[in-house]
Amino acid sequence: MKRTLALTVVTGYVSVFAPGGDRKPLQVTGIETAGLRRTDRELLRGGITVGSQEQLLLLLEDLGS
Repeated sequence: MKRTLALTVVTGYVSVFAPGGDRKPLQVTGIETAGLRRTDRELLRGGITVGSQEQLLLLLEDLGS
């Protein structure tokens, strides 16, 4: 079963949510949005949906580098 997750911003950090789920994040990462490119910050404000754990890890790796 494929798990859909969403990345967005919580108190200045990239956070992982289950769309349509609880308003509490599954994970608040250590990635500060202040250090991200403007386009990445804008995408995160709208929410970025990923379809798998692998996609999530790749995106977090990219944002964290």
